[in-house]
Amino acid sequence: MKRNAANTITIAARGDEIEVSINGDRIGKATSSLRPSGTIGLFVSGGGTVEYSDVKIAPAR
Repeated sequence: MKRNAANTITIAARGDEIEVSINGDRIGKATSSLRPSGTIGLFVSGGGTVEYSDVKIAPAR
C-alpha cells in the first residue's frame, strides 16, 4: 500500500468466499457462510483521514 497516495482496493465477494486486493496484490482471502447477503460499509480506524473516489459496486463476474 502506498502511503499518502491513491491505492486501488478490490473486494470480491462470490458466494461464501471474500477476497481482498490492494493495487493488484491479494492480501487476504476468507470463506464464511455467516452472511450470504447484506450491506457494504467503508471506514477508517486509528483516527486518520481517508478520501474515497471512483467507488464502484458491480455484480461479480
